[in-house]
Amino acid sequence: MSKIENIRPILLTADYGDEKHPEILECFPNGPKRTIGLVEVSLENGIKGYGEGYLGVFAPKVFESIVELCSPYLVGKDGFDILRRYKDLCSVCDYWSLQGAARHTTSAIEIALVDAKSKSKKCPAYKLFGNSSKDQIETYGSGGICDTKEHFIEELELLKSLGIKKYKIRSVPDD
Repeated sequence: MSKIENIRPILLTADYGDEKHPEILECFPNGPKRTIGLVEVSLENGIKGYGEGYLGVFAPKVFESIVELCSPYLVGKDGFDILRRYKDLCSVCDYWSLQGAARHTTSAIEIALVDAKSKSKKCPAYKLFGNSSKDQIETYGSGGICDTKEHFIEELELLKSLGIKKYKIRSVPDD
């Protein structure tokens, strides 16, 4: 057992894409920058775990606020009892949100707890969930919003150059 000493949100912002690219024009009103939301969980044993929540991309301040709302309910409790901590998070958030923003944030906290526990136990995170039937898994590319054949080809060529053979396509119908 190792108690949770601190939980904090981390927002990281960086340049992202070409300002004239259709995805940037359609989805990023503040221009070609992208923010990700991380949660850092610090345990009393000195280990820190990190988890990412996708909400940070589109509503970073909301992500930050939900982490700050949830943190006092977990600090001082056993960071290795992940199921119990998940239930604690549900008791904080379920009344006002069973989906969306709350789930993005609570899952980031849960991922950070798994990361901290696996580091503490000096084992890969997947071993916390039982035995693996595979030695490795393939990665896939998750594309942005492409509105032309040329943009799809551009993304596919980039992924191919990285050795990624599978691709999740997002597209929007013509208006």
